[in-house]
Amino acid sequence: MLITYPVPAQTSSVFVVVTDRTPTDLSSVVPWRMGPSHRRAARDALGTPRLTLEAFRSARS
Repeated sequence: MLITYPVPAQTSSVFVVVTDRTPTDLSSVVPWRMGPSHRRAARDALGTPRLTLEAFRSARS
């Protein structure tokens, strides 16, 4: 039996992380908090459309 599952060429995800305060520089959190195996990819993606960081108040989430 052959099962075909179409997969889009690109996917995206949005994550909301709740904190009691906003770091002064969001880029100081990533990639340094990533595990070693993902750190380089996170550093390379930071500031590109692939990895965008934004701080906003909870009323917007």
